[in-house]
Amino acid sequence: MAVRRSHGRVRTFTVTFPGHPSHDEGPHARLVASHLGTEHTELAAEGAGAEHLVELARQFDEPVADSAIVPTWLLSRLVRREVTVALGGDGSDELFGGYPHYRWLMRLARLKRVVPGPLRAALAAPASFLPVGVTGRHHLIGLAGDIGRSIAHVNMYFDRSARQALVPGLGSAGANQPEAWRGSLASAEPDLLARAMKADFQSTLPDAYLARVDRASMRWALEIRAPYLDHALVEFAMGRVPSDLKVNATERKVLPRALAARVLPPAFDRARKQGFTMPLGAWFAGGFGDVVADVLHAERDLFDRAAVDRLLAGQRAGLANAERLFALTMLALWRREYGVGV
Repeated sequence: MAVRRSHGRVRTFTVTFPGHPSHDEGPHARLVASHLGTEHTELAAEGAGAEHLVELARQFDEPVADSAIVPTWLLSRLVRREVTVALGGDGSDELFGGYPHYRWLMRLARLKRVVPGPLRAALAAPASFLPVGVTGRHHLIGLAGDIGRSIAHVNMYFDRSARQALVPGLGSAGANQPEAWRGSLASAEPDLLARAMKADFQSTLPDAYLARVDRASMRWALEIRAPYLDHALVEFAMGRVPSDLKVNATERKVLPRALAARVLPPAFDRARKQGFTMPLGAWFAGGFGDVVADVLHAERDLFDRAAVDRLLAGQRAGLANAERLFALTMLALWRREYGVGV
C-alpha cells in the first residue's frame, strides 16, 4: 500500500540471522522487496553480547522479558541511519487472528465442552510436576478450570509453582493474581476468539510489543508508526469483522492473507507465520549462555540458586528455557543498573 501511494521509492529494512534458517526471514523479505521494487537494506545480527543486554536494561527503564528487544534494537539502529520515521506491523495479529494459540484455544474449548471439569483437573494436576521448559506444560496446566484459565496460561514463562520455587519468599499471598487478572480480560466478549484476541490486545501488545518497539526505536531517535492501530482500523476489526473471517479450522489471519494473495508475489508463502524472534537457543549454547549464567549466579538476594541451576541445566539438556532465562537476566540487570532492592 505504501508503494502504491508513494511518489518516491519506498525503503524497506530487515534483520537477518545467517546460519539460522528457522529464524531468518531474509529470503522472504528479499522476495517481497524485489516484487514491490523497494530499496531494501538488511542487517545481519550476531549473538547477543553482554554489552547489548546492559544497555537495553538501562534503556528500557523497567524489566522487559521479550527477547525480541535485541533484534528490534539492532533494526532500529540500522533504520535510523537512513530515515527518521518508519512503519511497523504491530497490532495485526491481535486484530485479525494471527497467533497459533488461537486455533489451539478453539480445540481446547471443544475439549472442555465434552470432558467433565473434575477429569480435566485430574489430567492437569500432574503437569505442575513436569520440569519447566517441557513443551506443552502450561497448556496442560490451563486444561483445568474455565477458558479464561487457558487464556491466562498462553505463552506464560513461570506458572505459580515455578514462581514460588524461583522466589521462595513469594509465599502464597496473591499467588494466582497474574493468572486471574489475565483470565478476566475481555471476559464479556461474545465468543472465545474475540475474548482471546482482545485479551492479547489489552495485555501483551501494549505491555510487551509496543513498549519494546517504542523504547528500542527511541534509543536511536527513530519514530515507528503502527498503521494497524489507527482507530478506524481497530474499530473495523473489533466491531465489524466476525471471528470466522479471522481464524477458522484451516487458516489464521484470513482477511490479511486474502489481501496478500492480491498484492504479494505468487511465490511468497502466505501460510507461514513467524514471530520477530532470534535464535536464542543456539546463541545460548555459545557465549550468550555464559553471560546469562554469570548474571543470574550473581543475583543472590532474589532468585533461588537451585531453581536457576535447574533452568540452566534444562536448557542445556534440550528444554525450552532460553526465553525464561533471558527474562530473568533482564530483570537482574535492570535491578543492578537502577539499584533496585528486594
